[in-house]
Amino acid sequence: MSDGDGRRTKVGFISPPTYFDITPTDFLRVAPGNIDVTQVQMRRDGMGGHTMGEFDLRLIEAAVPEMTRCAIDLAAAGADLIIQFGVPFSLIHGEHARDVQQEISRACKTPVIMAGVAMLDALDVFDVHLVAVASGYFDDAWTAIFRLKLMQNDLQVPYMENWVRQGVMDAQAESDIAAWDFRTEPARAGVLKAGLNAQDAPALFALGGGVRMLDLADELERETRKIVIGADIAVYWKALQHLRLKPRSDGFGRLLGLLG
Repeated sequence: MSDGDGRRTKVGFISPPTYFDITPTDFLRVAPGNIDVTQVQMRRDGMGGHTMGEFDLRLIEAAVPEMTRCAIDLAAAGADLIIQFGVPFSLIHGEHARDVQQEISRACKTPVIMAGVAMLDALDVFDVHLVAVASGYFDDAWTAIFRLKLMQNDLQVPYMENWVRQGVMDAQAESDIAAWDFRTEPARAGVLKAGLNAQDAPALFALGGGVRMLDLADELERETRKIVIGADIAVYWKALQHLRLKPRSDGFGRLLGLLG
C-alpha cells in the first residue's frame, strides 16, 4: 500500500526477547502492495531465555513500559502501524488487555495491534463467545492462568489443554524447546484434538506465537468445521483491515478470508 505521493506504508513489529520471530516476513507473504516492515526486540531484563520454560509471567505482565518504549521508537522511525507479537503480553492483563493496547497507542501516537487482543477481536467479528483452546507449549500453570484470562473477556472455554496433556508431546521439557522450532505437526495435532474434544465450540484458538496457523488454518477448518484462529493470522487480519487491504491470495482460512 502507498498513498498518492508514492510513499510506502511502514509496519513496525515488536517481538519478544530471545525469540527469532518470523512474523514480519510472514506478513509480507500475505500483504499486497508497497509495504515495508521492520522489527525491534524487547530488552530481555530477565524476561526470557533459550526455552519457553525460562519466560516468567510476572515479568511479562510488567513489560508494558518496555513495549511502550519499543512502540515510541518505531513511531519515531516512521511506522504507520505497530504490531506487538506474543500472546501473553496482552492476555495476561485479562479484561484490561484492550486498555493496555490503547495505552501504548496513545503513548506512541500510532495505531497499535497486540496479538492477544487481535485474537479476541477475531472472535468478536464472528460473534463467537464459546471457544476451545489448544494451548500448545504453555505448561499447566500457564494454561490455567490464560483460561481464566480468556474467561475474564466474557468467553466460555469448555476445553483447554496443552501438548503434553493432549499426548502430542511426552514431556514439558520437550514442549518448551518445540516452541522455538515452528513445528507443523504438533501445531496441527493440538488444534485437531481441541476440535474433537469440544464439538459444540464454533471456534478454536491456537495459543502461542510459535504455533503458526497461516499455512494450516484452511486445512484445519475443513477438517474440524470450526473457525481456526492463531496469533499470526489474527494480527495479519487486523493489520490488513486497518490498512484497508485484501490478502495477497486466498487459502489462509476464514478470518483472513473476510477481507477477500
